[in-house]
Amino acid sequence: TTEIDLSDRFKSDLEENAVEITGVQVVAEDETFLVGDDGYAFTIEGNELIQHDYRDVAQALYNTLAGFSYTPFSATVKPMPHLYPLDKITFLDKSGNSHTTIITDITFELNKGTAIEGKGETVTKSGYATANPLTNKEAAIIAALQQAQNETLNDRVQTVLAFNELICNAMGLYETPVQQEDGSTIYYLHNKPNLEESETIFTMTASGIAWTTTGWNGGSPVWSYGVTAAGDALFRLLSAEGIEVSKVGEDYNIEITPSAFRIYYREMLVTNIEADEMNIPTAFFTTYAQGGRVRLIPYTQSGVEVGTNLVFLD
Repeated sequence: TTEIDLSDRFKSDLEENAVEITGVQVVAEDETFLVGDDGYAFTIEGNELIQHDYRDVAQALYNTLAGFSYTPFSATVKPMPHLYPLDKITFLDKSGNSHTTIITDITFELNKGTAIEGKGETVTKSGYATANPLTNKEAAIIAALQQAQNETLNDRVQTVLAFNELICNAMGLYETPVQQEDGSTIYYLHNKPNLEESETIFTMTASGIAWTTTGWNGGSPVWSYGVTAAGDALFRLLSAEGIEVSKVGEDYNIEITPSAFRIYYREMLVTNIEADEMNIPTAFFTTYAQGGRVRLIPYTQSGVEVGTNLVFLD
């Protein structure tokens, strides 16, 4: 057990209640090996050091961890390369109180502070709505099934699954407010303790919200995506159940759904593409229209008398 004084640098979501480990589960080879109860199970996933006897590994860890209570925390401390995941530590908070916990994640960087974290959800916090209401066991089962079903899922379902996995596994953000001369404030949210080291940065101003994944760039970040106060948006990929393209005062608008593509002139449907069929109720063209091996050519240069003059292509 290591005692660490975090009184000056301690940053956490510390709640009154600690969490108690009720089980241990090892996820490997598309199966979940659970020992104990899944009420608050400690999950080990993606550990390539575990090659076989998964249930035995879970049982051995459960024998040690069952009933163990710890306080979730995150902190940046002086360089401590000797720390390792599952090490038990005691930290002192700003009030001088001792808290027993374990390390689940550690990031050691040369000539920099060591980031340590004991991930977990306290009894109080677990009562709040979260991004993923599934238990650890349910999430592990779905993850195992997802791999086998990916080939049959459509792009939107895969996008939703990937988005949920990304958000639920993401770390928190740090905030840096910058006061302006007029008294207003520009806010920056970033994934590292300071802007200079961050790759993902969000900003919020009176003109809109923007973000980048290419870093601070010496104080001149290149904003890659965002939404302006005027309603303009810039995204890398858009996944939606329906899109309507229109503008107040314009005669045309477009409607796109998973089953159809329609163009309206005022309220009149002028083009409808649905399934394997394209229907143009009123045709306007000045040279020719071609479908497959058949070309329709107008009788006159005005392009309004179309019907019988067909040219079959070789």
